[in-house]
Amino acid sequence: MDESTRALNALRAAMQTERARAAQGLASRGRAMGNDADVLSDGPRSINDITLDDDTLPSAPLMDVLRRRHSSRGGPAPAREQVLATLSRAALDRTTRSLGIRRPYPSPGATHPHTLVLRCQGVSGLNGSWVFDSAWARLRPAARLEHATRRGATQVHAQLRGIQPDAIVWTIARPERLLHRYPSGTSMLWREAGALAQTVHLAATDLGLGSCILGTIGAVLDLSDPFPNFVDTGAIALFGGTS
Repeated sequence: MDESTRALNALRAAMQTERARAAQGLASRGRAMGNDADVLSDGPRSINDITLDDDTLPSAPLMDVLRRRHSSRGGPAPAREQVLATLSRAALDRTTRSLGIRRPYPSPGATHPHTLVLRCQGVSGLNGSWVFDSAWARLRPAARLEHATRRGATQVHAQLRGIQPDAIVWTIARPERLLHRYPSGTSMLWREAGALAQTVHLAATDLGLGSCILGTIGAVLDLSDPFPNFVDTGAIALFGGTS
């Protein structure tokens, strides 16, 4: 049994457990779970975080982005500001008039079970592992994920047949956030993962980057210690120029 199959089986088992808890009325409410970036990063927000400044990079009309969109496998390292703008445009929290939270991609019941994790090697000023804190518009260091993202990068390398991207973004899910509200919502988690990956892909295209969506599961986190509530549901490789 390969790693992806084991991770998928673990995810199914965890979801069955959460369904049972929800049916008994014992599941925690999503908002009471706090900020997942706090759990995955190295600690409280600090001076080591990278704050996302106002995005001043140019943007094209959606129709033009859709015409240019294609999967790209290979290219130079993306620029730091392009990577930051990609994350910001794809997943930053926006406050609505009703004081609710909205992100650029759809989420079932606004439960937002996904967090983005970034690994860079060769991107100036971003080398290492990071968690995107969508609530506070910043990247937070995640040295405690370094071993996991190295392992995940090995799977990405294999899927891309020997190409090693300088930047990889993983969609990391905390399934209980969604399942507390939708006990039978397994398929919704995968739908959101796809919507989020596509949004990152389109944001990268808009910024002139090449990107490729990858079908990895459990390559970084697989619902086991030290992060038993989290699993990665996919990845997006970023490259420095479309071809």
